[in-house]
Amino acid sequence: MKRFLKEYAIELIAGGFILLGIFLMVARYEIRTTFLNVLTGLFSGILTILNRILSRISSRAAVLTASDILGIVLILLAVGFIIWRIRHRFHTNKRWEIDACPKCSGPIIRVHRNWLDRVLGATFLPDARRYRCMDPQCGWSGLLRRHVHRQRRHTEQVSGTGNT
Repeated sequence: MKRFLKEYAIELIAGGFILLGIFLMVARYEIRTTFLNVLTGLFSGILTILNRILSRISSRAAVLTASDILGIVLILLAVGFIIWRIRHRFHTNKRWEIDACPKCSGPIIRVHRNWLDRVLGATFLPDARRYRCMDPQCGWSGLLRRHVHRQRRHTEQVSGTGNT
């Protein structure tokens, strides 16, 4: 049963939404009116907050000087350079390419990444994958670069066939 729920969780949730939608359409209760009032209030609140934010931004932008704009541009360029440099170091440093546990030199296996790993992979560490040591006493888990040597072999074969 647990396996069934895990495998078909999305379909069961979608079915629940279908049943809820049918219930809301058929029921003679004032649920629809209450639900519509809640949604209207929610959207109204969101629009009010967005309006306040935009008015503050526009009032601040009206008093920006050239030195403020230059400062913002320099900060954004420096942040972009730091992100580019971290990505460059990740791609070129051999430390991130190991095939064994850095703690005990045991074998490692690939495991699922969490949301933070995915964010880091999208911004700072491209080709990063999470690995875990197979030794239960070690317990190491961390990010390493995907096995690049497999990609190198492919490029060597492609360049080797072009030269002959």
